[in-house]
Amino acid sequence: MTNLNDIKNYTYVKELGVGITGYVSLAQHKHTNQFYAIKCFQLRKRILTEHIPRDFYLLNFSSVLSKSDFNDEVRLHTLFNSKNVGPILYASWIENGLGYMVLEVWDRHLENGETLTEKEYSKIKNQIQTIHKCGYLHLDIKSDNILVKLDQNNEIIDITITDFGLMPVSIRDALEKGAHFDVCNRLKYFPNKPEDVDMKLLEIMKTQLNIS
Repeated sequence: MTNLNDIKNYTYVKELGVGITGYVSLAQHKHTNQFYAIKCFQLRKRILTEHIPRDFYLLNFSSVLSKSDFNDEVRLHTLFNSKNVGPILYASWIENGLGYMVLEVWDRHLENGETLTEKEYSKIKNQIQTIHKCGYLHLDIKSDNILVKLDQNNEIIDITITDFGLMPVSIRDALEKGAHFDVCNRLKYFPNKPEDVDMKLLEIMKTQLNIS
């Protein structure tokens, strides 16, 4: 069986993106020649605003990647993969203070001003609602976190949301902790219905796109 849980088994191809938590690279598996998107997170890096308890973030991040602790966060990824919410997660682990996620490769992220069909936009909306039905929030909905696959004519043939579940904030916790569980001051504006934060962010993103 191919070992996907070892960074030494991959050959770096190119950088796909850099964020405040780390970076994502295109990599090729040395034994299968299959291409993957690998996210690498610097767990020791001070990356959060003063509103988020750092210990809580790392605790939840570790539980997402833990192979031994099959808890709600791990089931979150498994459930989303089966329901086609987000890129497929093939493997994840923590090594030497770094977190790794091996993900399905998509062509690029969405650009502001880009044209989407109502069907494509509805798919993103439905994915967000699926996240909510699972009891979680996304809290970072923007064009940079929407991935697309393209055909040979560079036309969009599939679309999905990404960058959820790394610090999976539950609706229950948001209600209990309110502004103390704040992400960029967003939750405190909807203390009684935290899901509205995501829906408001989706509306903002829609104004930056052309929906046909």
